[in-house]
Amino acid sequence: MKGKEVFFRCDGGSDLGLGHITRSIELALGFKKLGFKKVIFFVFSDNDIVFNKIKKKGFKSYRCPYPLGKKKDLYYMKKFSTLNNCKLPILVCDSFCLDNFYLKEYSKHFFLVLINELIKENKYSNILIGTTKKKNHSVIPLYGKKTNLIRNEFLDNRKIKKKPDKILITMGAGDPDNITSWFLNNFVNELRNENVYVLLGGAYKYKKEIYTKFPKLYKNIKFFFDLEKPSKIMRETYFAISSSGNMSLELASLGIPQLLVSLDKTQRTITKFLIKNNCAFYLGFYKDLNKKKQVW
Repeated sequence: MKGKEVFFRCDGGSDLGLGHITRSIELALGFKKLGFKKVIFFVFSDNDIVFNKIKKKGFKSYRCPYPLGKKKDLYYMKKFSTLNNCKLPILVCDSFCLDNFYLKEYSKHFFLVLINELIKENKYSNILIGTTKKKNHSVIPLYGKKTNLIRNEFLDNRKIKKKPDKILITMGAGDPDNITSWFLNNFVNELRNENVYVLLGGAYKYKKEIYTKFPKLYKNIKFFFDLEKPSKIMRETYFAISSSGNMSLELASLGIPQLLVSLDKTQRTITKFLIKNNCAFYLGFYKDLNKKKQVW
């Protein structure tokens, strides 16, 4: 089994964010630790930072010409199923957009591992990493007690030396609709007396705008962009305003309470999980945000 090639197929960038990329990298590191030597990423992205992150972790990557969920991408990936005469290579797909047609086709050419917390039953993948309650050998809980795909740096539970005294604002790695700016625009007075950290991800495309405008409004704010190890500054915060993406799980692992905003319907699964476990309060879907309705 260890001689098999392991392919990761995931997309990310300015609009999709980097959640699928980040957790796929963590799983790839697990394969590497188990002795799998041929681990390759296939990614459709508009952002070179994605490929730099993969390269930094020691993996080879190919830039896919088509996004996941397109027939042309399916045909493109089929070509690699017989790479170096490898019989049924492992294909790990981290995506919400693959319907049964694509899953069925992929399973003909690969040993298919699907990461998708929205699917309720496993029909065509060999292994499903998700949130279904049906217990069987082909399903692995994505948010389990012993299984997760958050970064290793967040599994270090060492206590920090000083008491946290900052508020963190982060909308994940992408924030395509610039919700970060919405919060900073609408809560100038509320945040004026707080020490605020704003964490911007590598796929954030409004960096120039936000760096130009907000330091003039806030003297107590500090911006961070695409940190290699964000856990260091997170440990200095006692409270966070966050999108309901993979990073909110990482904040929860550090015991940091959060106000959550979902940026799309796929994030509501994480939202429900964190609320159920008393890790967060939910502000709502980002398009429904209204300052008058928020309780500070």
